[in-house]
Amino acid sequence: MKPGVSRKKPNSHARSIPKDNSFPVVAIGASAGGLEAVTQLLQNLPPNTGMAFIYVQHLSPDHKSILTSILGKVTLMNVLEVTNRILIKPDHFYVIPPDKEMAVLDGHIKLKPRRKDRIANLPVDTFFCSLAETHKQGAIGIILSGSASDGTRGLSAIKEAGGLTFAVCQNPPLQPVQWILFYRPKKLPAN
Repeated sequence: MKPGVSRKKPNSHARSIPKDNSFPVVAIGASAGGLEAVTQLLQNLPPNTGMAFIYVQHLSPDHKSILTSILGKVTLMNVLEVTNRILIKPDHFYVIPPDKEMAVLDGHIKLKPRRKDRIANLPVDTFFCSLAETHKQGAIGIILSGSASDGTRGLSAIKEAGGLTFAVCQNPPLQPVQWILFYRPKKLPAN
């Protein structure tokens, strides 16, 4: 070793945090009516996509959610209700808990109390904007049809950061889900 050069022992905790965002994170925003589409998606996804999935659904703040139990039955992927500062890992499906908002911080999901001072609750926009800021082109945003505009600002943020954005519509309601791509690259490839 050269004089004046010291070697630091690697911090094993720091290695566990994916600072380089080396895998895509798929954020799915929905109202209660999106459960069928998410179920169909999970039934058709292999458990080893190399992506993390985070489901942000509008939930009643007063009732315990059974989403984790329901979705865990249709996939071999690990399905977890988010706990504060949970590390985001590939091949996992995370579900928002009731009465919370979420943000991404240092490769973890940070839980925040749902704001009571707002007229409208916007958990999808809050999370999608946070994901766009941290994961840039590694962010994928999916909005499932709902009754309000929550998620539109977040989809725009993901698109502006270089990520992919999708919206799903089901029309008529009893027909299979149709996936619609809303992402357009800023530059078209040269011919």
